[in-house]
Amino acid sequence: ADVAERIVRELADLIAEPVPAADLPGVAVLDFANESGDAGTDWLSSGLAEAVGADLAQGFQVRLIPRAALVDLKLPPAAAEVPQEVLRSVASASDARWVAFGGYRRVGTGLRVRSGYYAAEEDEVKDAGFVEGSWSALFSLQSGTAENLSRLMALPPREGGEASGLAASSLDAYRAYAEGRRQFCAKGKVS
Repeated sequence: ADVAERIVRELADLIAEPVPAADLPGVAVLDFANESGDAGTDWLSSGLAEAVGADLAQGFQVRLIPRAALVDLKLPPAAAEVPQEVLRSVASASDARWVAFGGYRRVGTGLRVRSGYYAAEEDEVKDAGFVEGSWSALFSLQSGTAENLSRLMALPPREGGEASGLAASSLDAYRAYAEGRRQFCAKGKVS
């Protein structure tokens, strides 16, 4: 009985230990495509990618591939359809198990965000569906996109982790950040 109890305690301790980040499966999140053609919302392309990536990394047991590593890959501009060979190449070059991508369309005061991902182990592209709502609900739509992706990728939740929900105080502040970050990365800067 003592041996069995000791083994159960040791197993419980092992399960409770957090997995080192380097041992977690990687996910790369590409810029989302602006499918509405509204140049005034181009900033949202990288903003969505960063927010969805942050939600996945904070809420689930996954290692986020740094955006700087993706910039170094010199990917084609975000497009409504990402060729599977591009997704395969990103997964291989970045050691990602999944490569998430998507698009968004603003219509009046509404916004629709669709997403999908490439699963490297299966060599398959999968649709993660869409979320839609009002433009003012952007932060909820971002979190909903991350939730859809995490559910379909079957990501285990991070203990004590929670999606970031990006506590930006306004869309204007978020837009300014996303535009600045996009320009920063376009110049080859990494941090």
